[in-house]
Amino acid sequence: MQPARYVTTSVLKGGVLLAASGNCHPTRDIDLSGIDVNNDAATVLNLVRPVFTSRLPDDDVLIYQADSATAEVTSKEDNYSGVQVTATTTLASARLTFHVDVSVGYPIYPPVPTIRKPS
Repeated sequence: MQPARYVTTSVLKGGVLLAASGNCHPTRDIDLSGIDVNNDAATVLNLVRPVFTSRLPDDDVLIYQADSATAEVTSKEDNYSGVQVTATTTLASARLTFHVDVSVGYPIYPPVPTIRKPS
């Protein structure tokens, strides 16, 4: 995965953002806000799919099935919409559904700070 690509096209929000700052919050998906991204399913799928094929740390036991990824527009309101990307993951013998929700067109204020990934 090339993190620099995502710095200019998306903003992390929700429970995963809280985890990045050291706070815990249960979440079932990853929430992003798209920046200068078309709000169609194919564009968002092409933005998110590389996340499923990126190399994870050796101790990460989730396996993402990138070929299973699909995208669906979840809302259409004027210039604002959302796209949900869904993929199958496995954890040992369990099959799980994983979601990345991307909102598009919403203003972001205040300006977004850069947060370094914990090591």
